[in-house]
Amino acid sequence: MFFGSEVRVSSIAGCLSGARHVLFLAACCTLPASFATASRIAGADFLRIQTSPRGLALGEAYVALSDDASALRWNPAGMVLGTLSHAEFTHVESYAGFRMENLVWTVPTSKKNALGLGLLLFTVADLFDTDEYGFSKAAHAHDFVGTLSYARRLGPGLGAGINVKVYQSELVGSVAEGGAVDLGLLWAWRHGLRFGAALHNLGPDIVYDQLGDPLPRWLKAGAARTFHVARGQDLILTGEADLAVAHRADPWLGFGMEYSLGGRVQIRGGYSAAG
Repeated sequence: MFFGSEVRVSSIAGCLSGARHVLFLAACCTLPASFATASRIAGADFLRIQTSPRGLALGEAYVALSDDASALRWNPAGMVLGTLSHAEFTHVESYAGFRMENLVWTVPTSKKNALGLGLLLFTVADLFDTDEYGFSKAAHAHDFVGTLSYARRLGPGLGAGINVKVYQSELVGSVAEGGAVDLGLLWAWRHGLRFGAALHNLGPDIVYDQLGDPLPRWLKAGAARTFHVARGQDLILTGEADLAVAHRADPWLGFGMEYSLGGRVQIRGGYSAAG
């Protein structure tokens, strides 16, 4: 079962002062350690799961388009390009007792700043652990991610953003806790062109019982173009490429198309595949 919703309310005026160099400092501190693990396979796949129905329908080619609540998951820079507060809630139930709860909320605090909050929870109920004697007992597994986001407008149509995430993962009695950072840029240029890039999950290894795996660190880059076909009708074409930064994984390509009729009805389609 899948349920998704988006709520839009009027923006909240405010004032926020922040350091402009926080993005560059975070990148400098985390990138050297990240590239040192490029030959390993990543863990913590729950940090890579995306939740936006629109983004998924567009083949996950969404890094250059996200400017609503889903920007917190795809590209935090997009939060500052919107003019309204956004909230998005997603509930998913699947086989083997799998459940996902996702809540994101973004709000512009001034003309140049925006904040966001995200909560993500995965649970699996139907698990069993077998001991050395062959006896089985019920086991539990869950993943939780909490996110605080900040975005700043750097110029006309240009925004930069950062996510600070904390996570906890439990798998059959083994618990791993840690943190990670996402960085993003988004530029809404002329003639309906948009360019976006984001670097996800910069941080130390995730460790279960003294065994560590690198986080799924991905560099996403994409572009989108909006064509005004007729009055009230727009066509959006978008594309994105994802590259593993610090672990072994195939590159990922995605393409999408959206046709909007009067802003009330959208027809979407997309394609994505590992390269």
